Amino acid sequence: MPAPGALPGGLMFQPKSRGYRALPFTPEQSPGPVLVQRRRGNLIQTRFPDLVRAAGQLPEGLVLDGELVVWDGEHMSFEALQRRAASSGRTAGRLAQELPAHFIAFDILQNDGRDLLDEPHSARRTALEDKFTQYRLAAP
Repeated sequence: MPAPGALPGGLMFQPKSRGYRALPFTPEQSPGPVLVQRRRGNLIQTRFPDLVRAAGQLPEGLVLDGELVVWDGEHMSFEALQRRAASSGRTAGRLAQELPAHFIAFDILQNDGRDLLDEPHSARRTALEDKFTQYRLAAP
């Protein structure tokens, strides 16, 4: 991968993982549901209760952009992710224990209920990194 600042014009990129593009939304005001939306708009939070629990610890009015993946202990498994995405009810809860989901955040679209889409990517990236520091977020 190129070093930061090595690409012309300040271009940036994010490597594609073996996952689904997803956007977790924390509620604007508590209490409220955490929503997880796929790229095409369908909501999938009932299939990923582990991700919903984790996102529930984040501040209100936050929208992240990133990739939802499942680590099977050795590598990212698209097959395991598909199993998780097709699950429901108690099966979704069981699979959350067996095949936990992880979210790779690469952008912040809303912060404290304020839309950041008109902000330059560098400012959004800084805001995302600040959230990781503030909430002590780390892999996985």
